[in-house]
Amino acid sequence: MVDSRRWRRPPTSALLIFVVLVSLLFFSWRLSKGQSAGSRTEFEFNVSYNASTAAEDPWGRILENDNSDLVEVDGPEGVCILEGCDASYYRRVQAVSEKAGRNVKRMLCGEAAREMRANRPVGNISKKRIIIGVGQGTTGTQTLAYGLSFLGLKVLHFQQHWHPFGVMHDSDRSTFITTGASQFFGQVSNREFEECHRGLDRLDGTLKDDRDIDALFDVPSANFGWDLLRGYPNAHIILSLREPRSWAASRLHHAISAPPYQRPCDRDFLANYTEEGAAEVFDANNQYWICRIPREKLTLVNVFEENSPTIWTKLIIAAGQNVNWTLIENCDFPKVSPWYQNQYNPEFDGLNCSS
Repeated sequence: MVDSRRWRRPPTSALLIFVVLVSLLFFSWRLSKGQSAGSRTEFEFNVSYNASTAAEDPWGRILENDNSDLVEVDGPEGVCILEGCDASYYRRVQAVSEKAGRNVKRMLCGEAAREMRANRPVGNISKKRIIIGVGQGTTGTQTLAYGLSFLGLKVLHFQQHWHPFGVMHDSDRSTFITTGASQFFGQVSNREFEECHRGLDRLDGTLKDDRDIDALFDVPSANFGWDLLRGYPNAHIILSLREPRSWAASRLHHAISAPPYQRPCDRDFLANYTEEGAAEVFDANNQYWICRIPREKLTLVNVFEENSPTIWTKLIIAAGQNVNWTLIENCDFPKVSPWYQNQYNPEFDGLNCSS
């Protein structure tokens, strides 16, 4: 029997405080477990990223995951710390190809990168709001270049120079050479690793003559967009997307093309990659742009999955123009360019508009 003289019931207020504390501890534990699960979900999202998920929700989760990443590597001037988007990009391409990883590391740790981080950009800086198409070839870059011409822009797609409203100005590489767009590609051709990167570091990133260029696609922007952005900090970026495996299966037929990452120096070609490896590097390159470019300066477009009104609307916004309801409501977006591999096909010339 309990001696009532030695035991007293605790005050009600004390019991209440005890219950509240236990509840708080329990919910704190549950919250921490939930956050851990959420972090795993974000990591899995990052690894399994594809074109369609990027178009739906390219922000937040990728950035949040990448910002916690950090890699210490040996750079040309000693130890180099890569973090965030840079670290994630390097690690993914390095896992596929040592040469690709070496090139990306040299780009991100070289002279140009150091000057950019110190806010001392190399060479001339243009205030022009040029459009830089950083999507790889075989993602609809030719049709995007052709389509933008119907917004009144002058667009260079490698050797094809479109003038407003679907007029081909030239297709023999003359504009590619005279504007200086070829200088980036020239640094890679038949040059050794360090010579290639040193030459690109010393380029200022601007074209020699950009008066007739409002937008760039394919070569050089797909593989040298990082360097072009140094010279055009006000540029708007268009990233053309495609499901990675589908892209790789189609693109590998261009065996001597550059692999899908920035600055493929040291004679690196797509022929050096398996379909799986090419798809992974392609995906890593897309994620890098999505992670790095501010939301208001980036347009994601997928000509394989999106309808005409959506594509027209995105391009109009990217060009900084007022809404053109005639194009959006009445005209099919040209999914095939009338010029392909320097051959003209009149069947695809002009827009198909309902009225």
